[in-house]
Amino acid sequence: MGSSTRDKVLRTLLTRQRCTINELAEAVGINPISVRHHVNKLEASGLVASEEERHGVGRPRLVYFLTEKGMEQFPSRYLRLTIRLLNQLKETLPAPLVGELFSQMANDLAEEYAADLDVDELPMEERLDLVRDLLNA
Repeated sequence: MGSSTRDKVLRTLLTRQRCTINELAEAVGINPISVRHHVNKLEASGLVASEEERHGVGRPRLVYFLTEKGMEQFPSRYLRLTIRLLNQLKETLPAPLVGELFSQMANDLAEEYAADLDVDELPMEERLDLVRDLLNA
């Protein structure tokens, strides 16, 4: 992420989760018309989405938030944390229990995708391969 106005808008949405155009303009330090232009480009790119939010009497306000694609623009440290957690599990728990845990996780992930894919007839090994492929996609 650089320091362009669009990057600042994305970072603001990352930290604040949901913002109006005026809130973004204040956070980024430019006028609302300019922010709207940048937000429209980010929406067209699929990085930002919007929805109406009711807050009592009057017109609903439009709030903006990062899409999944927008979230992917930010590197995360979750991978390192996950690796440490997995290593700790392998060191602490008996091997059969670790295997059972991973099998259950694979089943859960496969079930998530089962609606889109016909996985009911696949053997466990192929389910695991499918989950791996989906996670790497």
